[in-house]
Parts: sequence; C-alpha cells; structure tokens
Amino acid sequence: ENNMNVGQRLATKVGAVLDCTKFFPHASSANVKTTHRDAVVLLNYKLPAMTRDYWAVKGPIVCADGGCNHLYEYDKNLIPSQICGDLDSANEEVLNHYKSMGVKITRIPDQDTTDLQKALDLVLTLDPSVSRTFVLGGLGGSVSHTFANINSLLLYEKQEIVLIGRENVAALIRPGKTFVKTSYSGLPTDKKMNCSLIPISGPADHVTTTGLRWNLDDSSLAFGGLVSTSNEIVSAEVAITTDKALLWIIDLAN
Repeated sequence: ENNMNVGQRLATKVGAVLDCTKFFPHASSANVKTTHRDAVVLLNYKLPAMTRDYWAVKGPIVCADGGCNHLYEYDKNLIPSQICGDLDSANEEVLNHYKSMGVKITRIPDQDTTDLQKALDLVLTLDPSVSRTFVLGGLGGSVSHTFANINSLLLYEKQEIVLIGRENVAALIRPGKTFVKTSYSGLPTDKKMNCSLIPISGPADHVTTTGLRWNLDDSSLAFGGLVSTSNEIVSAEVAITTDKALLWIIDLAN
C-alpha cells in the first residue's frame, strides 16, 4: 500500500452508498420501507411537482419561512409539522391558515444563519434520529440562495441532505469511495440521465469514476480548471472516488 498513489489508496477503501432511487418516493413502493428516518424542509421557492409524495416520510416536515407560501399555493391541505424562520417572507394570511390548522410557528430572528439552517436545526431538535432530509425548492431561483443551500451540505455533512428542485437534484459526495445507485423502477430505458460533479470544497486532485459516459481517471477537478458538467449516466450504479467533497447533480429534465 505504501507504493500506491493517493487515488489508488482511496479506491481500496470500503465504499459508502448514495441511493438516488430513494430520492423520489413515487418511484417505488419499497421506498416507504426505507431504513432511513427521513424529514422534509420546504424552502421559499417553486416546489417540485412531486412535493405531495414526500408526505410519506416518517420524520418532521418543516416549512422554512416563505416556504409556507409555496406550500399553500401548491396544496393548502398539506399540513407541515412546523413553520420556522425570521418570518420576513411568510404571508400573514398563510400563517393564519396554518395556525388555524394547529401548526406551530416558531420565529427565529438570528440573522447569522439561513432559513435552511434554522429548519435543519429544528428538524434535528424535533427528531434527533433523522438521518436524511429532503430540501424541496433547494435548487433554482436566486443564485446566492442556491450557493447558501449548497453550503449547508458541507455545514451539515454528517447528515444526508438532498436538495431537490424542479429540474435538478443534488447531494454531497464525501471523500473516499461512493457507490451511487441511479436507476429506479419506472425510469424509461430510452431516456438518458445527465449528471455533474462539482468541486465545492476546494480542488479535488484525485477523482476517478465508473458508470459515466465520460469517466474520470485520477483526474483533478477545480474551479478555474476542469469541472465535470453535463456528463451522462450509463450504468445503474456509478462509482466515484475522490479526495475532496464533491457536489453530485442529476438533471431531471429527461
């Protein structure tokens, strides 16, 4: 092992598993039986069409500030566990509606944390056993908000946080080897799935993949250098080995 380079040593480690087939509750009835204790956070942006499906989770469902406005517009009969944030974006009429439904509303004035961070902290307070949180409305809209949401993946790296937008899904790939399960029941075999690997925690000098149309072989990824965007998944399982955390993105357009 002493003669191995960094990339080779990383490849020999026991791999983690990122199961993208569990990101979509409608994809398979088996997802309801997951061993994960899942939670949901709704942000102040357009919600994905399958939002209703996430009410099958076993953990808390928290609206972060103006996320309650979008839930109300989507389906006001879907009731969250709580609403939290500094509440500068929440519509008063919407707050009154959820109050009448018995929803607890928690005002958190702290300006040093984002609404997503407040909601993630609340999720863990409500249910410390939660191991995965789906963040609906987590991608799209304001670029600064999107970067803040991505930063939360690093701030809460011990949790599995999945950012879900109308067109993309994103999750953190941690250093080491990760096996990403990508196919699920009902996915048309003639539809390609595009993906990207973004070096969000600094230059990644040793990245190797299998299962992609254009694989990386102990390659370097860095802003100002190579960034692997618009790649294509060609296998039911993608293996990713990296020395630094990466952002894994799947495009939902197809």
